[in-house]
Amino acid sequence: MIKRLILTFVLVFSAVFLGVFLSSFTPAQAPPEQPRPAAEEDSLSASSPEEDGYRIIDYNGRVSVIRVGDEVPDMIFSIYTKTLPEYDQEQLREGVYVESYEELMRRVEDYTS
Repeated sequence: MIKRLILTFVLVFSAVFLGVFLSSFTPAQAPPEQPRPAAEEDSLSASSPEEDGYRIIDYNGRVSVIRVGDEVPDMIFSIYTKTLPEYDQEQLREGVYVESYEELMRRVEDYTS
């Protein structure tokens, strides 16, 4: 009986811990895709050297990731920008461009350390 009670406690604790951990990586709800006018698409591709990649930004006070060309963040982390140095806060307000997913993960990891 005691072993069953301990096992139940461990399972419940693990489930709660996993839920809290996963909730720190809350994905943003993307609005339905709206078609862009052809003229707007041409101007975006012609004037922007950053056609692919990601931007790390400050979104509602948290470190977030948005794909270049999108308007809504793909990832919102539980890293509050007000806890970062002023230099990092300024960079995030402007948006930090990264080309690859690997570079993106390195940069986000830097904000946690």
